[in-house]
Parts: sequence; structure tokens; C-alpha cells
Amino acid sequence: MTVPDGDKFMIVAPKEMESSLKAWPAKSKSVLPRGAGQPSSGATNATARTGSAPSRGPNQEVIPPGMLDFRNATLGQAMAVYAEMTGRKFSQGEGRPYMLRIDLTTQTRLAREEAIYALDRVFWLGGIRVVPTQDGFIKAVELPAGQR
Repeated sequence: MTVPDGDKFMIVAPKEMESSLKAWPAKSKSVLPRGAGQPSSGATNATARTGSAPSRGPNQEVIPPGMLDFRNATLGQAMAVYAEMTGRKFSQGEGRPYMLRIDLTTQTRLAREEAIYALDRVFWLGGIRVVPTQDGFIKAVELPAGQR
């Protein structure tokens, strides 16, 4: 099944995830440095797309189409890219959250904030929230069942 996620993204997921897709929190804290903006949280199988080129400032990094192409990637692989995009560090943890596999393929160019949003969404759908630590790292935290 496919579900629009705002006007720039489309989620492709198994039908049994339909109720989870509607529960995405509209606003939540971001791992991005202050001023860089976009929600944080995210999931298992998504295809990101943009209908038109987002407006970009002179310092806005653009991620080319297909640059984010995770196919059955480990959570650690996706979080390493996420950490790089958010200016944080990542050290592989252990336990259930890190056993999650990620599928995400971008179809068009994305602003850096849009790419971070897409990963947040994918992590959240997988029952994971990425949180910053005080020492400049990020870690995966399993969401309680009621927040998925």
C-alpha cells in the first residue's frame, strides 16, 4: 500500500502497517543542530519522493536522487548516515533496536532536512526514535508499543 506523507513524501508499506502510518506525530524534537529544523522519529519501509524542487538557500545541501538507497540495511548503517547529516557521532549499540532492517530509496533530490525527515520517519515506523546524547552522539531508543 502507498500512503502520502505530506506533499513531498510517499510511504510504501505492508497493508498491516496502515494504522501505524496514521499515528505519526506532527511535531517532535529534532536531532538537527538548532536552526536546521524538521521533525525527529521514524520506520521500516518507505520510498521518499518530492513533487517539485524544494526551495533552497545558498548554503542548503542537496542530496541527489538515489543517494539514499538503503535496501535491507542495518539500523547501524542508516544511523551512521543520519549522524553525518545531523553533525553528530554514532557508535553502534546492542540490543533489539539495532536488529531493525531499513529499506529507503529516494527518487528525487532532497534538501538535507528532507533526507533527515525521511530517515526519522523510517526509524519511527520501525519502532525506533533517534535521540541525541549530551556527548554529541545519537542513539536508538525503542518506542513503547502505544507510540508506534
